[in-house]
Amino acid sequence: MEGNQMKQTASVGNFWFVQPDDLRTTLAGDYHGHSKITEFSVEFGTADPKKTQKTQKLIDAVAGHGHDFSFYPKIALDPLDWPSINVPLGQLLQARRSKRVFSEMPPSFRQISTLLARGAGPNGTLRMEGGVTRPLRTYPSGGGLYPLEVYVLVLSCEGIAPGLYHHDVDVSALTLLQEGDLSAKARSAFINDPMLNRTGIVILISAVFQRSSFKYGERSYRLVHLEAGHLVQNLILTGQAVGLSVVPVMGFVDRRIEDIIGVDGVEESILYCAAVGQAEHEEAV
Repeated sequence: MEGNQMKQTASVGNFWFVQPDDLRTTLAGDYHGHSKITEFSVEFGTADPKKTQKTQKLIDAVAGHGHDFSFYPKIALDPLDWPSINVPLGQLLQARRSKRVFSEMPPSFRQISTLLARGAGPNGTLRMEGGVTRPLRTYPSGGGLYPLEVYVLVLSCEGIAPGLYHHDVDVSALTLLQEGDLSAKARSAFINDPMLNRTGIVILISAVFQRSSFKYGERSYRLVHLEAGHLVQNLILTGQAVGLSVVPVMGFVDRRIEDIIGVDGVEESILYCAAVGQAEHEEAV
């Protein structure tokens, strides 16, 4: 009887992270339902051959191409070559931790270059019919459309001036968008997180939604978030291999980050961030 009473008094409301209101219909729940691929969409959603060919041409034109900042100054990345990153995967996975206290020593440009070029860069091409090629990267993307953009907020890094940069995957370079000390804006955006005291760079990942939604519709919103997770996991493991601690961060004010990178928050919006610093007791590459 006593055990039954205990079961009756226990409820989801006793847990701080689940309240009765959370179990009701939410916008997130509605969206999840509307973004499902249903039997109807599979059976009746196919277009006529001519429309399919036009769609394929559009996909080929869009896939793998990001922002064009060709009129801004660029700094070529200087990454380690592939064979030099020879830390066993098992060792990286076993040792993976979100180490939020970084060394006082700033990361080097070689480390940052390797992090971006190998963790978020190209690793080949896909040849399509008709001789069309698509660039491929080290992380998966729905339809190979790559809707994500990577911005790099440099706070303290040997070999590169503080400022805001954009990772140009096509030419393996950092594009300088704004030079100068942006640490005050970063602190404001990350609500004065003490981790920023020794952070070398902050990686800011945004999504250009239409780059994916023109093909996948509502489903695309799931895809861009999954892709951001794939990308950050790549960065975590690559960073660890070269002596960097890469810490995923979601505690930020979206609009303040979007002001820093200069996007509208609608067509392009911030999704995910990661603070990067020199790992304690690690030698720089």
